Amino acid sequence: MKRAHVLAFTSLFRTPHERVRAPFTGEFLRALQEFAAVSLVCPIPWAPDVEWVRRRPEWSRFLDVPAHAQVDGVDVHYVRYAMLPKVSGSIQAVMEAWAAYPAVLRIHQQRPVDVINGRFIYPDGVAASIIGARLGIPVVLTALGTDIDVYSRERLKEPQIRWALNRAAHVTAVSPSLADRILELGTAPSKVSSSVNGIDLERFRPDGRSLLRERCGLDPERKVLVTLARLSSEKGLVFLLDALGRLAASGRCDFHTVIIGDGPERKALEEQAARLGLNAALTFAGEIDHSEVPSWLRGADAFCLPSLREGTPNVVIEALATGVPVVATQVGGTPLLIGDHNGRLVPPGQADPLAQAIADVISRQWDPASIRRSVAHMSWRAEARRHAELALSLCKDGAPHIADGSRQRQS
Repeated sequence: MKRAHVLAFTSLFRTPHERVRAPFTGEFLRALQEFAAVSLVCPIPWAPDVEWVRRRPEWSRFLDVPAHAQVDGVDVHYVRYAMLPKVSGSIQAVMEAWAAYPAVLRIHQQRPVDVINGRFIYPDGVAASIIGARLGIPVVLTALGTDIDVYSRERLKEPQIRWALNRAAHVTAVSPSLADRILELGTAPSKVSSSVNGIDLERFRPDGRSLLRERCGLDPERKVLVTLARLSSEKGLVFLLDALGRLAASGRCDFHTVIIGDGPERKALEEQAARLGLNAALTFAGEIDHSEVPSWLRGADAFCLPSLREGTPNVVIEALATGVPVVATQVGGTPLLIGDHNGRLVPPGQADPLAQAIADVISRQWDPASIRRSVAHMSWRAEARRHAELALSLCKDGAPHIADGSRQRQS
Protein backbone atom coordinates (compact mmCIF):
# COMPACT_ATOMS: atom_id res chain seq x y z
CA MET A 1 0.00 0.00 0.00
CA LYS A 2 1.31 3.43 -0.94
CA ARG A 3 2.46 5.62 1.92
CA ALA A 4 1.84 9.29 1.32
CA HIS A 5 4.74 11.70 1.84
CA VAL A 6 3.53 14.42 4.22
CA LEU A 7 5.62 17.52 4.68
CA ALA A 8 4.69 19.24 7.93
CA PHE A 9 5.37 22.98 7.93
CA THR A 10 5.35 24.64 11.35
CA SER A 11 7.42 26.80 13.67
CA LEU A 12 5.86 25.00 16.65
CA PHE A 13 8.69 22.55 17.19
CA ARG A 14 11.74 22.69 19.40
CA THR A 15 15.29 23.23 18.24
CA PRO A 16 17.96 20.70 19.28
CA HIS A 17 19.03 23.08 22.07
CA GLU A 18 15.59 23.52 23.67
CA ARG A 19 14.27 21.23 26.39
CA VAL A 20 10.65 21.68 25.44
CA ARG A 21 8.56 23.60 22.90
CA ALA A 22 5.15 22.60 21.58
CA PRO A 23 5.65 18.91 22.48
CA PHE A 24 2.29 18.07 20.90
CA THR A 25 3.84 18.61 17.45
CA GLY A 26 6.48 15.98 18.08
CA GLU A 27 3.94 13.55 19.53
CA PHE A 28 1.73 13.90 16.46
CA LEU A 29 4.55 13.59 13.93
CA ARG A 30 6.05 10.55 15.62
CA ALA A 31 2.65 8.86 15.49
CA LEU A 32 2.16 9.93 11.86
CA GLN A 33 5.37 8.14 10.85
CA GLU A 34 3.61 4.79 11.35
CA PHE A 35 1.26 5.61 8.46
CA ALA A 36 3.16 8.03 6.20
CA ALA A 37 6.60 9.23 5.22
CA VAL A 38 7.13 12.45 7.18
CA SER A 39 9.39 15.46 6.69
CA LEU A 40 9.28 18.62 8.78
CA VAL A 41 10.24 22.12 7.71
CA CYS A 42 10.54 24.39 10.73
CA PRO A 43 11.00 28.12 10.07
CA ILE A 44 13.04 29.97 12.70
CA PRO A 45 13.95 33.69 12.78
CA TRP A 46 17.44 34.70 11.74
CA ALA A 47 19.45 36.38 14.48
CA PRO A 48 22.97 37.84 14.28
CA ASP A 49 25.59 36.01 16.33
CA VAL A 50 26.60 38.94 18.53
CA GLU A 51 26.97 39.32 22.29
CA TRP A 52 23.70 41.16 22.98
CA VAL A 53 21.76 38.40 21.16
CA ARG A 54 23.49 35.67 23.15
CA ARG A 55 22.38 37.41 26.34
CA ARG A 56 18.70 37.23 25.32
CA PRO A 57 17.26 33.69 25.63
CA GLU A 58 14.33 34.44 23.31
CA TRP A 59 16.84 35.00 20.49
CA SER A 60 19.93 33.02 21.51
CA ARG A 61 17.99 29.74 21.31
CA PHE A 62 17.98 30.16 17.51
CA LEU A 63 21.75 30.44 17.26
CA ASP A 64 23.81 27.36 16.37
CA VAL A 65 20.74 25.53 15.02
CA PRO A 66 21.76 23.18 12.18
CA ALA A 67 20.01 23.25 8.83
CA HIS A 68 19.05 19.60 9.23
CA ALA A 69 18.69 17.39 12.32
CA GLN A 70 16.90 14.43 13.83
CA VAL A 71 14.98 15.71 16.85
CA ASP A 72 12.73 13.45 18.94
CA GLY A 73 12.72 10.94 16.11
CA VAL A 74 11.59 13.49 13.51
CA ASP A 75 13.55 14.51 10.38
CA VAL A 76 13.68 18.32 10.70
CA HIS A 77 14.84 20.95 8.19
CA TYR A 78 15.33 24.34 9.89
CA VAL A 79 15.09 27.39 7.64
CA ARG A 80 15.90 30.93 8.72
CA TYR A 81 13.73 33.86 7.74
CA ALA A 82 14.14 37.59 8.29
CA MET A 83 11.99 39.06 11.03
CA LEU A 84 11.94 42.42 12.75
CA PRO A 85 10.21 42.13 16.15
CA LYS A 86 7.00 44.21 16.40
CA VAL A 87 7.42 45.31 12.77
CA SER A 88 7.17 42.40 10.35
CA GLY A 89 4.28 40.44 11.90
CA SER A 90 1.90 41.15 9.03
CA ILE A 91 4.40 39.95 6.39
CA GLN A 92 5.89 37.07 8.37
CA ALA A 93 4.10 34.44 6.28
CA VAL A 94 5.61 35.84 3.09
CA MET A 95 9.07 35.96 4.68
CA GLU A 96 8.73 32.35 5.84
CA ALA A 97 7.61 31.21 2.38
CA TRP A 98 10.48 33.07 0.68
CA ALA A 99 13.04 31.48 3.00
CA ALA A 100 11.56 27.96 3.05
CA TYR A 101 10.79 27.47 -0.64
CA PRO A 102 14.28 26.19 -1.61
CA ALA A 103 14.24 23.62 1.22
CA VAL A 104 10.76 22.40 0.33
CA LEU A 105 11.74 22.19 -3.35
CA ARG A 106 14.81 20.07 -2.49
CA ILE A 107 12.76 17.69 -0.36
CA HIS A 108 10.13 17.47 -3.12
CA GLN A 109 12.78 16.68 -5.73
CA GLN A 110 14.29 13.94 -3.57
CA ARG A 111 10.91 12.35 -2.88
CA PRO A 112 7.71 13.92 -4.23
CA VAL A 113 5.62 15.51 -1.48
CA ASP A 114 1.96 14.46 -1.65
CA VAL A 115 0.59 16.91 0.93
CA ILE A 116 1.91 19.88 2.86
CA ASN A 117 0.39 20.15 6.35
CA GLY A 118 0.60 23.74 7.60
CA ARG A 119 0.21 23.50 11.37
CA PHE A 120 -0.82 26.88 12.87
CA ILE A 121 -2.68 28.89 10.28
CA TYR A 122 -0.74 32.14 10.59
CA PRO A 123 2.01 32.55 9.70
CA ASP A 124 2.96 28.92 9.04
CA GLY A 125 -0.21 27.81 7.25
CA VAL A 126 -0.26 30.84 4.98
CA ALA A 127 3.43 30.29 4.14
CA ALA A 128 2.73 26.61 3.42
CA SER A 129 -0.14 27.64 1.13
CA ILE A 130 2.09 30.02 -0.83
CA ILE A 131 4.66 27.25 -1.35
CA GLY A 132 1.98 24.68 -2.16
CA ALA A 133 0.47 26.99 -4.78
CA ARG A 134 3.85 27.48 -6.43
CA LEU A 135 4.71 23.76 -6.48
CA GLY A 136 1.21 22.46 -7.19
CA ILE A 137 1.06 20.44 -3.96
CA PRO A 138 -2.23 20.11 -2.00
CA VAL A 139 -2.18 21.81 1.40
CA VAL A 140 -3.99 20.71 4.56
CA LEU A 141 -4.14 23.35 7.27
CA THR A 142 -4.43 22.71 11.00
CA ALA A 143 -5.81 25.42 13.31
CA LEU A 144 -4.54 25.31 16.89
CA GLY A 145 -5.95 28.35 18.70
CA THR A 146 -4.47 31.85 18.59
CA ASP A 147 -3.96 31.54 14.84
CA ILE A 148 -7.75 31.68 14.36
CA ASP A 149 -9.09 33.13 17.63
CA VAL A 150 -6.81 36.18 17.50
CA TYR A 151 -4.97 36.59 14.20
CA SER A 152 -8.04 36.11 11.99
CA ARG A 153 -9.47 39.29 13.58
CA GLU A 154 -6.42 41.44 12.77
CA ARG A 155 -6.82 43.74 9.77
CA LEU A 156 -3.64 42.84 7.89
CA LYS A 157 -3.59 39.13 8.70
CA GLU A 158 -7.28 38.32 8.15
CA PRO A 159 -7.24 38.50 4.32
CA GLN A 160 -4.13 36.31 4.19
CA ILE A 161 -5.81 33.75 6.44
CA ARG A 162 -8.99 33.81 4.34
CA TRP A 163 -6.96 33.22 1.19
CA ALA A 164 -5.12 30.24 2.70
CA LEU A 165 -8.31 28.70 4.13
CA ASN A 166 -10.16 29.04 0.82
CA ARG A 167 -7.26 27.57 -1.14
CA ALA A 168 -6.65 24.62 1.23
CA ALA A 169 -7.66 21.11 0.21
CA HIS A 170 -8.85 20.57 3.78
CA VAL A 171 -8.78 22.38 7.13
CA THR A 172 -8.69 20.65 10.51
CA ALA A 173 -9.23 22.35 13.86
CA VAL A 174 -8.49 21.12 17.36
CA SER A 175 -11.86 22.31 18.71
CA PRO A 176 -15.39 22.88 17.37
CA SER A 177 -15.22 26.57 18.28
CA LEU A 178 -12.19 27.01 16.02
CA ALA A 179 -14.00 25.14 13.24
CA ASP A 180 -16.99 27.46 13.64
CA ARG A 181 -14.77 30.52 13.29
CA ILE A 182 -13.17 29.01 10.17
CA LEU A 183 -16.66 28.62 8.67
CA GLU A 184 -17.39 32.27 9.53
CA LEU A 185 -14.36 33.20 7.45
CA GLY A 186 -16.06 31.73 4.39
CA THR A 187 -14.43 28.31 4.15
CA ALA A 188 -16.57 25.64 2.50
CA PRO A 189 -18.18 23.43 5.20
CA SER A 190 -17.39 20.27 3.22
CA LYS A 191 -13.67 20.72 3.80
CA VAL A 192 -13.63 21.65 7.51
CA SER A 193 -13.41 19.10 10.32
CA SER A 194 -12.56 19.18 14.01
CA SER A 195 -11.18 16.71 16.49
CA VAL A 196 -9.35 16.96 19.78
CA ASN A 197 -5.67 16.14 20.10
CA GLY A 198 -4.35 12.79 21.23
CA ILE A 199 -2.52 11.39 24.23
CA ASP A 200 0.15 8.77 24.82
CA LEU A 201 -1.76 6.57 27.24
CA GLU A 202 1.28 4.42 27.96
CA ARG A 203 3.25 7.37 29.32
CA PHE A 204 0.43 9.27 31.00
CA ARG A 205 -1.09 6.93 33.57
CA PRO A 206 -1.83 7.10 37.31
CA ASP A 207 0.68 4.44 38.35
CA GLY A 208 4.43 4.89 38.43
CA ARG A 209 7.04 7.04 40.11
CA SER A 210 6.26 10.62 41.07
CA LEU A 211 9.02 13.24 40.96
CA LEU A 212 6.93 16.25 42.00
CA ARG A 213 7.23 16.12 45.78
CA GLU A 214 10.80 14.83 45.65
CA ARG A 215 12.06 17.60 43.36
CA CYS A 216 10.17 20.38 45.17
CA GLY A 217 10.86 19.11 48.71
CA LEU A 218 7.17 19.03 49.62
CA ASP A 219 5.48 17.56 52.67
CA PRO A 220 4.14 14.15 51.55
CA GLU A 221 1.00 14.70 53.61
CA ARG A 222 0.11 18.09 52.14
CA LYS A 223 -2.08 18.29 49.06
CA VAL A 224 -0.62 19.83 45.91
CA LEU A 225 -2.19 21.88 43.13
CA VAL A 226 -0.18 21.89 39.89
CA THR A 227 -0.28 24.02 36.79
CA LEU A 228 1.93 23.53 33.76
CA ALA A 229 2.01 26.25 31.12
CA ARG A 230 4.11 28.80 29.36
CA LEU A 231 4.24 31.80 31.69
CA SER A 232 2.61 34.25 29.31
CA SER A 233 -0.42 36.49 29.62
CA GLU A 234 -2.89 34.32 27.67
CA LYS A 235 -2.50 31.50 30.21
CA GLY A 236 -4.31 33.60 32.83
CA LEU A 237 -1.92 32.84 35.69
CA VAL A 238 -2.46 36.28 37.22
CA PHE A 239 -6.01 35.13 37.98
CA LEU A 240 -4.73 31.89 39.49
CA LEU A 241 -2.50 33.86 41.87
CA ASP A 242 -5.39 36.19 42.72
CA ALA A 243 -7.55 33.15 43.45
CA LEU A 244 -4.85 31.66 45.68
CA GLY A 245 -4.52 35.00 47.48
CA ARG A 246 -8.24 35.02 48.22
CA LEU A 247 -8.13 31.46 49.50
CA ALA A 248 -5.16 32.34 51.73
CA ALA A 249 -6.95 35.41 53.09
CA SER A 250 -9.94 33.25 54.06
CA GLY A 251 -7.79 30.52 55.61
CA ARG A 252 -8.54 27.95 52.91
CA CYS A 253 -5.12 27.70 51.24
CA ASP A 254 -4.09 24.55 53.12
CA PHE A 255 -2.36 23.08 50.06
CA HIS A 256 0.82 23.84 48.13
CA THR A 257 0.81 25.11 44.53
CA VAL A 258 3.52 24.25 42.01
CA ILE A 259 3.74 26.27 38.79
CA ILE A 260 5.74 24.43 36.14
CA GLY A 261 7.01 26.37 33.15
CA ASP A 262 8.84 29.49 32.12
CA GLY A 263 8.13 32.51 29.98
CA PRO A 264 8.02 36.30 29.72
CA GLU A 265 5.63 36.78 32.66
CA ARG A 266 7.64 34.84 35.24
CA LYS A 267 9.19 37.83 37.00
CA ALA A 268 5.85 39.66 37.20
CA LEU A 269 4.13 36.55 38.55
CA GLU A 270 6.83 36.04 41.18
CA GLU A 271 6.40 39.67 42.27
CA GLN A 272 2.61 39.24 42.40
CA ALA A 273 2.98 36.09 44.53
CA ALA A 274 5.25 37.94 46.95
CA ARG A 275 2.77 40.84 47.26
CA LEU A 276 -0.01 38.35 48.06
CA GLY A 277 2.10 36.61 50.69
CA LEU A 278 2.02 33.30 48.83
CA ASN A 279 5.72 32.42 48.83
CA ALA A 280 5.45 29.79 51.57
CA ALA A 281 2.62 28.01 49.75
CA LEU A 282 3.86 28.37 46.18
CA THR A 283 6.79 27.03 44.14
CA PHE A 284 7.88 28.23 40.72
CA ALA A 285 9.50 25.03 39.46
CA GLY A 286 10.67 26.38 36.12
CA GLU A 287 10.74 24.44 32.88
CA ILE A 288 11.00 20.67 32.89
CA ASP A 289 11.69 18.21 30.09
CA HIS A 290 8.50 16.86 28.51
CA SER A 291 9.67 13.32 29.27
CA GLU A 292 9.31 14.13 32.98
CA VAL A 293 5.80 15.59 32.77
CA PRO A 294 3.96 12.31 33.59
CA SER A 295 6.01 11.74 36.76
CA TRP A 296 5.33 15.31 37.94
CA LEU A 297 1.61 15.09 37.23
CA ARG A 298 1.33 11.86 39.25
CA GLY A 299 2.22 13.80 42.39
CA ALA A 300 -0.66 16.28 41.97
CA ASP A 301 -3.96 16.20 43.83
CA ALA A 302 -5.46 18.65 41.34
CA PHE A 303 -4.43 20.45 38.17
CA CYS A 304 -5.39 23.98 37.08
CA LEU A 305 -5.20 25.72 33.70
CA PRO A 306 -6.81 29.20 33.90
CA SER A 307 -6.23 30.16 30.25
CA LEU A 308 -7.94 33.13 28.62
CA ARG A 309 -7.92 31.32 25.27
CA GLU A 310 -7.00 27.85 24.05
CA GLY A 311 -7.49 25.37 21.25
CA THR A 312 -7.78 22.03 22.99
CA PRO A 313 -4.96 22.03 25.56
CA ASN A 314 -2.95 18.83 25.55
CA VAL A 315 -1.82 19.35 29.11
CA VAL A 316 -5.43 19.00 30.30
CA ILE A 317 -5.75 15.68 28.46
CA GLU A 318 -2.43 14.59 29.96
CA ALA A 319 -3.52 15.45 33.50
CA LEU A 320 -6.80 13.57 33.07
CA ALA A 321 -5.01 10.54 31.63
CA THR A 322 -2.84 10.58 34.74
CA GLY A 323 -5.98 10.45 36.88
CA VAL A 324 -5.77 14.03 38.17
CA PRO A 325 -8.95 16.19 38.42
CA VAL A 326 -8.74 19.47 36.50
CA VAL A 327 -9.96 23.01 37.10
CA ALA A 328 -9.98 24.87 33.79
CA THR A 329 -11.66 27.75 32.01
CA GLN A 330 -14.53 27.58 29.53
CA VAL A 331 -12.44 28.36 26.46
CA GLY A 332 -11.73 26.55 23.18
CA GLY A 333 -12.22 22.81 23.30
CA THR A 334 -11.72 22.50 27.06
CA PRO A 335 -15.48 22.18 27.83
CA LEU A 336 -15.48 18.99 25.74
CA LEU A 337 -12.99 17.47 28.19
CA ILE A 338 -14.19 18.58 31.63
CA GLY A 339 -17.37 17.75 33.55
CA ASP A 340 -18.38 17.14 37.15
CA HIS A 341 -16.97 13.61 36.87
CA ASN A 342 -13.38 14.80 36.39
CA GLY A 343 -13.11 18.44 37.48
CA ARG A 344 -14.70 21.87 37.23
CA LEU A 345 -15.11 24.53 34.55
CA VAL A 346 -15.07 28.25 35.36
CA PRO A 347 -15.37 31.48 33.33
CA PRO A 348 -12.03 32.88 32.12
CA GLY A 349 -10.52 35.94 33.77
CA GLN A 350 -12.42 35.71 37.06
CA ALA A 351 -10.58 34.97 40.30
CA ASP A 352 -13.58 34.32 42.60
CA PRO A 353 -15.12 31.37 40.69
CA LEU A 354 -11.62 30.00 40.13
CA ALA A 355 -10.89 30.10 43.87
CA GLN A 356 -14.17 28.33 44.68
CA ALA A 357 -13.54 25.61 42.10
CA ILE A 358 -9.97 24.99 43.30
CA ALA A 359 -11.10 24.72 46.92
CA ASP A 360 -13.89 22.32 45.92
CA VAL A 361 -11.77 20.07 43.71
CA ILE A 362 -8.76 19.79 45.98
CA SER A 363 -10.88 18.98 49.04
CA ARG A 364 -12.75 16.09 47.39
CA GLN A 365 -11.81 12.45 47.00
CA TRP A 366 -11.54 11.46 43.34
CA ASP A 367 -11.23 8.13 41.56
CA PRO A 368 -8.11 8.31 39.33
CA ALA A 369 -9.24 5.33 37.22
CA SER A 370 -12.59 6.97 36.49
CA ILE A 371 -10.90 10.26 35.56
CA ARG A 372 -8.54 8.42 33.22
CA ARG A 373 -11.44 6.69 31.47
CA SER A 374 -12.80 10.10 30.42
CA VAL A 375 -9.93 10.47 27.92
CA ALA A 376 -9.02 6.81 27.32
CA HIS A 377 -10.56 6.92 23.83
CA MET A 378 -8.07 9.56 22.66
CA SER A 379 -4.77 8.67 21.06
CA TRP A 380 -2.17 10.27 18.83
CA ARG A 381 -2.22 7.13 16.73
CA ALA A 382 -5.89 7.58 15.81
CA GLU A 383 -5.35 11.25 14.93
CA ALA A 384 -2.26 10.41 12.89
CA ARG A 385 -4.07 7.68 10.99
CA ARG A 386 -6.85 10.10 10.10
CA HIS A 387 -4.38 12.63 8.69
CA ALA A 388 -2.49 9.92 6.77
CA GLU A 389 -5.71 8.68 5.14
CA LEU A 390 -6.62 12.23 4.22
CA ALA A 391 -3.19 12.76 2.65
CA LEU A 392 -3.42 9.47 0.76
CA SER A 393 -6.85 10.35 -0.64
CA LEU A 394 -5.55 13.71 -1.86
CA CYS A 395 -2.60 12.21 -3.67
CA LYS A 396 -4.87 9.55 -5.23
CA ASP A 397 -7.71 11.62 -6.58
CA GLY A 398 -7.58 15.11 -5.10
CA ALA A 399 -10.89 14.55 -3.29
CA PRO A 400 -10.60 15.00 0.49
CA HIS A 401 -11.75 12.03 2.54
CA ILE A 402 -12.00 12.01 6.32
CA ALA A 403 -11.40 8.69 8.03
CA ASP A 404 -14.22 7.15 10.05
CA GLY A 405 -14.52 8.58 13.54
CA SER A 406 -13.74 12.21 12.73
CA ARG A 407 -16.22 14.99 13.36
CA GLN A 408 -17.11 16.27 9.87
CA ARG A 409 -18.59 19.77 9.73
CA GLN A 410 -21.76 19.98 7.66
CA SER A 411 -23.64 23.00 6.39
